[in-house]
Amino acid sequence: MKTFLTLCIVVAVGAGCVSKPTQTVGTLTFADGTKYAGEIKDNKPNGQGTMTWADGTKNVGEFKDGELNGKGTQTFPDGEEYPGKKYVGKWKNGFWHGQGTLTKPDGTKLSGLWVEGGLYKGKLKDGKPNGQGTMTYACGGATSGLWKNGMFIDPATNAPPPSGTENKP
Repeated sequence: MKTFLTLCIVVAVGAGCVSKPTQTVGTLTFADGTKYAGEIKDNKPNGQGTMTWADGTKNVGEFKDGELNGKGTQTFPDGEEYPGKKYVGKWKNGFWHGQGTLTKPDGTKLSGLWVEGGLYKGKLKDGKPNGQGTMTYACGGATSGLWKNGMFIDPATNAPPPSGTENKP
């Protein structure tokens, strides 16, 4: 019995010394006019919430360290410069990543595996494009050919393109 009591006291005292980040529910307003309402940790969106951008784009879902991560929905305002009306699916580090569906302004739907914002059809290894495949970008354009560890391999050099020249969504 004495051993148990001693152990409990040590654990209780030790736990009191640990500094834990605070998780609250509230709102954040950013300099560009973007607003966030939901769970906040370390002054960043973290947990369930809604981010409304200054242009009217709205993200609703799971946030981690200020970025959408997990399940979420992105709704776009009217306008030709947007790739669609709505994306529903998985996110990773702020990108559409995983199973999801983009509904275009004309009502057509692009569904499947999204990898960092592009719709990928082809072979995978460890969840990354690997082998023959095509990446279709939400804003238009596509890249087809050989992929290795998530990177497109330029057929002329048999290597990834130089940094900064990739076709990003």
